[in-house]
Amino acid sequence: MKIAICCPSYKRPKVKSFDFYGDLLKVYVDCGEYDEYVKANPEYKDCIISVPAGVQGNVARIRNYILDDCLVKQDCDVCCIVDDDMDYIGYYESLKLHKLEKDKIIPFIEKYTTMCD
Repeated sequence: MKIAICCPSYKRPKVKSFDFYGDLLKVYVDCGEYDEYVKANPEYKDCIISVPAGVQGNVARIRNYILDDCLVKQDCDVCCIVDDDMDYIGYYESLKLHKLEKDKIIPFIEKYTTMCD
């Protein structure tokens, strides 16, 4: 199963979610902000995707752009759209929060995508 974890980011060049997701994350930014994002996150340059002017700035429009890019152009099975300042992914079981480690994210998404399907 091919899974993409993506986030739109606008005017927040230091993407906090890279600390959690690392190179699993693809960040979609306005073409005018691309250099600023690369400068703030040089180790993740390949994970920063420039979008055409006018796409960013409207949440629905950028999310639809991401879905088209991932599900159509990259032929992904699943596209998870997350926020650019996330600390963790987790779930509750018996009223207790379980935070996932980075290596458990993809299996978690696969398991629950299959269950939903």
